[in-house]
Amino acid sequence: MSAKDVARFLIPVPAVLAALLIFTLVLIYFLAPAAFAAGDDIRVLSSEREVRLGDVVLNLEVEGEADIVEVRLYYRVAPSRVWTYTYPDSSPSSSQGPALSEVKGRSLTPSRHMETSFRLSFSGTGYLPPGTELEYYYSIRDAQGNILETRPETFVYVDDRFRWQTVNAGPLTIFWHDLSERRVQEVARQVEESLYEISELLQASLDKPVKGIIYNSRAEAQEAFPHQSRTITQEQVFQGFAFPERNVFVGIGLHASLIVHESAHLLLHSVTASPGARVPAWVNEGFASYVESGAHGDGRGFPGGASPGFMPLKHMSTVPGRPEAIQYFYRKAESVVGYLLEVQGAPKFRTFLSQLDEGNTAEKALMAAYGFGLDELDQRWSLGPSQGERNDASGDGPSPFAYIDTLLIGGLALVVAMVIIVGFMLRRLRKRSEGPDEQDGLTEDEWEGRP
Repeated sequence: MSAKDVARFLIPVPAVLAALLIFTLVLIYFLAPAAFAAGDDIRVLSSEREVRLGDVVLNLEVEGEADIVEVRLYYRVAPSRVWTYTYPDSSPSSSQGPALSEVKGRSLTPSRHMETSFRLSFSGTGYLPPGTELEYYYSIRDAQGNILETRPETFVYVDDRFRWQTVNAGPLTIFWHDLSERRVQEVARQVEESLYEISELLQASLDKPVKGIIYNSRAEAQEAFPHQSRTITQEQVFQGFAFPERNVFVGIGLHASLIVHESAHLLLHSVTASPGARVPAWVNEGFASYVESGAHGDGRGFPGGASPGFMPLKHMSTVPGRPEAIQYFYRKAESVVGYLLEVQGAPKFRTFLSQLDEGNTAEKALMAAYGFGLDELDQRWSLGPSQGERNDASGDGPSPFAYIDTLLIGGLALVVAMVIIVGFMLRRLRKRSEGPDEQDGLTEDEWEGRP
């Protein structure tokens, strides 16, 4: 199209708009080669990946009309929007991604044909749980300034040692292998029902798909779990790990209780996911432990005289490191959350979580939702619920079966007392009918006047 043709085309358009349009067309014409490769200036001959437990190998083969002088790998870990990039001869530019542990062809000599290979390590400090979703693409530049950006590709980082199958339980996709499909379907049904109940309790739902990777034994899972201390590993303390920021969890054994426990972490995170939220471990682990069995309202929130002094709540913001302390931590955390839900009610608990989501400390969040802080919660929990508290929370008053033990003991004591009183009265009446004896030490007149 000639300049005259362009002018004739723009005659109906106001002069200012015409000038802007021409300027934009010229800008695109001159700048386009700097942003994208024109025609076949740069061509991708092959792009392959090999996903293994612990790392992913990415191979790229390209050629161009001019020497290729730069290749960048961009990648991000879902659901993060932060991209990390790396060169074939350097480490990643962002510490938020896994470490680049090996690169084939570190010296990038300009060439019209080039092969590069990157190995991204997902173990050690760069650990990622199996089931994590990743996205990546390449940016390739030649000596003439042409740049080719490949189309982004997405894949799931999985453990290549097993042939995985999947089953859905609501928003959760369970990865499993070498098990009875009938059993898997039954567990998935139980999990789906429990997740619905938890969603109702929190009045929230998982807005993004989540994954659960289930191993059949600890021997299988050991390499896929994050690093733990030797003592905790030997004691086999943890059966699963949830990674809410990755929308995934990893666990041992196809058990509904374990899957619900780990899924509950993801659900709780969905209502406390703001950048400033700081959810104490006793809330996080206590809630997951409390809902895992589905037996809500069974009294597990009432410790019956437990002492809060051994491990106060203000020292339970993180999980302890010793196995014996971990066991007590989980029992108390579950019991305290049960107390808050059963005695104080679910609406107040949701208010408490919303306060945490706003960035408030546990102390301030408790004060806003319940009117008391951590120390008083410790005391209230250790004493158990009063009748007034239970009435306020339920609105229906306590069930008479809650006091069956007290009623039985009181009734038995009353019967014993009545037996003693009746026996005493019978003996007195018998003595009255028989008259005084020598042991009484009373005369007949004295006996006659006694009650």
